[in-house]
Amino acid sequence: MKSVFLPTIRQWLDTYVSRFVSANGRAREMLELKREHSLLTAEHCRNIAAELGWSAHDVRVAEALGLLHDTGRFPQFAEYGTFVDARSVDHGVRGAEEVERAGILDALDGRDRARILDCILLHNRRIIPPDAPADSLPFLRLVRDADKLDIYRIAVERLDSGRFAGHLKEALGIIALGPATPEAVGDVLGRRSVANEHIRTGEDFLLMQLSWVFDISYGPTLKRIVEHGYLERIARSLVDDDARSASIFLLAEANTMSVNGS
Repeated sequence: MKSVFLPTIRQWLDTYVSRFVSANGRAREMLELKREHSLLTAEHCRNIAAELGWSAHDVRVAEALGLLHDTGRFPQFAEYGTFVDARSVDHGVRGAEEVERAGILDALDGRDRARILDCILLHNRRIIPPDAPADSLPFLRLVRDADKLDIYRIAVERLDSGRFAGHLKEALGIIALGPATPEAVGDVLGRRSVANEHIRTGEDFLLMQLSWVFDISYGPTLKRIVEHGYLERIARSLVDDDARSASIFLLAEANTMSVNGS
């Protein structure tokens, strides 16, 4: 991918997003949040790929992927008023369709185009499908890492500003109070990311975010998560005893993985 192509993608994304933002007064803040998220995910993709020693060409592909990975979020929220795929549309599938329909990648060679579309399509799966194209796997792992890294930032900012409960309600439809469910706690103690079907309360959602460390692929990503203190800040917001115990286990695991570089 030529370096001059990245500004074209940025310009297309800005125009695309603005179309949804201008037409949705109530949803404007959530859509602008996703615009910022796309830009920062692209930045993380670029920096982590460079730190991993990827070629300049592949670093540019990674940055383009970060910019486009959440394209499906904008029509999803505009049409359904939620970011919950199970209640609306698979935003990975929708995003790949939107990007392909726009033809923004038509100028790329077939390999780079396939990598980006594969990763947009699959980036939001709970686990990487075993039949994911091998040539796209490094990029898929990278964008999943970068995506989570920035979502941690968003979660901590919302917690610190006292807006987390409102964010859960508006974006995800989670309004239930009360303790974490045994299934969510069990996923964490089993060293698994919490399954979507086990998220019923805000405590479950926070445990799910903490459990993402078990799905991080690259050492530089985990290092950033630990150094920013994201996990500790999220863990401090838990009030349920079982959730707190699970978070202590998870923090110890995360610190061990970070020290070991995995």
